Amino acid sequence: MPSPKSIAGSAAFVGALASAKALARQYTPLRCIRVPKDLDSVISFDPEKEVDPRSVGLAQKNVDAVWDRVCSLYRCGMHPAIILCV
Repeated sequence: MPSPKSIAGSAAFVGALASAKALARQYTPLRCIRVPKDLDSVISFDPEKEVDPRSVGLAQKNVDAVWDRVCSLYRCGMHPAIILCV
């Protein structure tokens, strides 16, 4: 199983997100949600329930990279909700 570090920076993952964005732009009728400019209005995050990423061998920059990609996926407008548990 690949580590979260290798997934976050993998060319395949980045390429898949780019393809999804291109597909969403090409076929705009597929968009099923309106994506707000400020995603904070639709994000639910409780830092009290989070584990320190260093305790599982991750640097904060890796966590941020994964989160940025999740936000990019949501911005495609094809997913009304994304739940992420790593």
